[in-house]
Amino acid sequence: MRRTGLLFLVVMMGCDGGPGSTESPLPLDERLSPGEVRAGIIQKESELLSGYEAHGWLGDFKLYNDRAAFIVEGLEDAREFASFGGNLIDADRVRPEGEAGDEAFEQLMPILDLMTIEPQSAEILADGRDGQPARLRITGRHHGFLLLDSAVGGTLTPKPLVIRQEYELAPDSDSLLVRLEVSSASGSPQGVSVGDLALMGDRGLRFLPGLGVVGEQGFSGDFDFYGVATESGCVLYASAEGPLHVDIGIEGISPFMEKTGTAEPEGAGEPLRVERRVFVGGGGIDACLEKLRVFRGQGPLGTLQGVVRAGAGPEPGAIVVAHGGGLPAGKDAVSQAFAGDDGSYRFRLPPGEYTIEARAGALPAKIAGPVTVSAGESATLDVELDLPARLVVHCVEVDPVSGEEMSPLPCALSFQEGLDAPASRPTLSQYLTFAWNAAAVVRLPAGPYTLTASHGFDYSLHRESLTLGAGEERTIRARLVRERNTAGYLAMDPHGHSGRSVETHFPLTDKIAGNIAAGVQVLVHTDHDCQVDSRAFLDGMARQAGADLSGRIRVLTGIEVSPTYAHFTAFGVPTHATGWAFWMIPYATYRDGVFEKTLEFPDLFARARELGAAVINVAHPIGDKGYFSHLGFDPPGTVPRLADLPPEKWDPAFDTLEALNSRAVDRMLEHNLPLWVALNNQGFFRTAVGVSDSHTRDDPPGFGRTLVMVGKALREAQTQEIFEALKAGHALVDGGILVEIAIDQSRPGDLLTRAGGLSLHLRVQAASWVPARRVEILANGQVVASRLLPEAGVFDAAHPALRLEEDLPFAPVADTWYAAVAVSDPQDDLNPAFPGCRPVGLANAIRVDVDGDGRFTPPNP
Repeated sequence: MRRTGLLFLVVMMGCDGGPGSTESPLPLDERLSPGEVRAGIIQKESELLSGYEAHGWLGDFKLYNDRAAFIVEGLEDAREFASFGGNLIDADRVRPEGEAGDEAFEQLMPILDLMTIEPQSAEILADGRDGQPARLRITGRHHGFLLLDSAVGGTLTPKPLVIRQEYELAPDSDSLLVRLEVSSASGSPQGVSVGDLALMGDRGLRFLPGLGVVGEQGFSGDFDFYGVATESGCVLYASAEGPLHVDIGIEGISPFMEKTGTAEPEGAGEPLRVERRVFVGGGGIDACLEKLRVFRGQGPLGTLQGVVRAGAGPEPGAIVVAHGGGLPAGKDAVSQAFAGDDGSYRFRLPPGEYTIEARAGALPAKIAGPVTVSAGESATLDVELDLPARLVVHCVEVDPVSGEEMSPLPCALSFQEGLDAPASRPTLSQYLTFAWNAAAVVRLPAGPYTLTASHGFDYSLHRESLTLGAGEERTIRARLVRERNTAGYLAMDPHGHSGRSVETHFPLTDKIAGNIAAGVQVLVHTDHDCQVDSRAFLDGMARQAGADLSGRIRVLTGIEVSPTYAHFTAFGVPTHATGWAFWMIPYATYRDGVFEKTLEFPDLFARARELGAAVINVAHPIGDKGYFSHLGFDPPGTVPRLADLPPEKWDPAFDTLEALNSRAVDRMLEHNLPLWVALNNQGFFRTAVGVSDSHTRDDPPGFGRTLVMVGKALREAQTQEIFEALKAGHALVDGGILVEIAIDQSRPGDLLTRAGGLSLHLRVQAASWVPARRVEILANGQVVASRLLPEAGVFDAAHPALRLEEDLPFAPVADTWYAAVAVSDPQDDLNPAFPGCRPVGLANAIRVDVDGDGRFTPPNP
């Protein structure tokens, strides 16, 4: 939580020299020599670290020497997951002049009895100018962690503790000592369990000994260390107290417990003390693990080295894992390295017998060995990978009449096993490729495949069978034709996640690439309790492509506020200068450090509006974490009247409602649509939207989406215009079927005054590969017309996507709202372009004022 001006920042040395010093602060961007170390407050951007996870900012604390650099978050500008400052947020090796940073570590947050530290002061005890270790001390009290307190309803109570966390970096050291000392602030001892919440970020490979590279699976047990590595750097966290114990860890966020003991009264005995080390090094876990072993004085090591090849050539960047060393089979991963440019790898290992597992990208792994490693000696073990094929795909838009190629087109590439694979055959998700710049190189094992290239719902598919030989290189031009006419609309995904959501592994550049490939033009980042601005990443992609992407996609900052009872998203909100920040909309309150309550949506909506939110959207309204389920709705059976809802929970101050959330089409039709109908019939109209809520790269970006009627191309449309059109209901829910309605010149979202008869114009479009079976016209929620939809090309051979266009006469006798929903059969699927997604479409309501009083009188007011 942000607490400007409430924390007492104590820089004990007057400037930066040490207690009582009046010496000038040392610059923190100078390169140091061996034997030198520094600590201080960051005052210039040149003093920051860089890389995907780098989150330091002005006012934070930096400790560094000639080998390693660390940043501790300042107390008055908390923006990381821990809610409070004073925690380690950046760690990297000091890189040679001119080498780009690659900071991949996210945060280390102390845990004490499932709670944390509320820092009250920060002291730079020594800035290192005297050649002694640089030291920073954070002092605070026991305090709840917002996320957990809200989940357990405040059943955790902070203890009277004095907590000191010290960070110490010695000259010539590759590791930061993190020392936690806990004393009782009362006259009696306090029992306490101490550990850390370790967030290893989204940039690198996370590694646990025994388990190896950790993906999306949960894990538990005792571990010697936890690390994250890229090809250019590693960070490793270990305890001096013994193994790290975790009862349950999930991707990217793991609570490790290290010690249980007694905190004696302050001044009456030794504090409860826990020491941890954070090591940094070169690429691969082994670069850090070797430093840990040397630090611990663990016996003489041997060297295991070799070359990873595919055919006659090296395999640079291959992920190499050493197994064995006496660990039990299946849980015997010891260390990890990356193959260099020449394919070579190197491990420093204790004596023992090992095998080597090597993998290149998503290609199948190979095992080599065993081989014996002896102390002080070197063993060699090469790994031969199967030689893959190399497929180069260029996607182009083709003129539907002449067949001539027009321009490059971004596309998503999916693969199925076998030639002429039926659409229903599962895709090989590990080879899903986002050709966001209209071209991509895909490496595949030799064999037969069916390739599908797609660009969202507006275009045809390119389907091609091919048999690839080992080492073969082939080039394909995937030719796509625009089939749906969506002129005047912008395709928007108002709810999607990236790796900034701590439980998600979807790097920001990959997230953007997937949406460009799927034809999404407006992407709102709505990470859990984190506001993300990805424009710097988009700009980097544009520079890489040498192209202007402003006509392809616009990225907007949003947030999914995620209390345990229900979620909503808000967008058009700011974020921190670093590009992302957690807890700008906290959903719990505290009094004197003690949890008070979880806030309900009325308070949270107000906070979002204070931040400048232009749009507030109720996420997945029915079901788990659904706001309307929280309010007691269970449509179609149970639909309370809005006037009867408790005001402490109910707030109508939102703009949109998710009718379609990701693949949940059945939930849309069976629950969300009846909810929306019931709200409309009470006179409460909110824009129905479609969203992807995508958390992973194979959780299809762009299904669902919302088509917003702006009447301008993306480059010309102002963001505020898009927001206003969306809030006004000028939008369609797009799950592959585009259903449009109009009455005279009125479109969805409009109020039309008309007595007597009227003609409703209906148009349904679906690309030739999209199943579309039926469309229904709703009048005040009742089906008043239904039409079966023909196959593509039957209604209009020249425009195969046009499935139906018709004028339907109606004669309402009272105020009536009209909408339309188009569906496919329950077994229909958009595989292989959007696996597991059933086509659907919805047009928002047009309200007809029949009695001429200038407003809409609902049927169930």
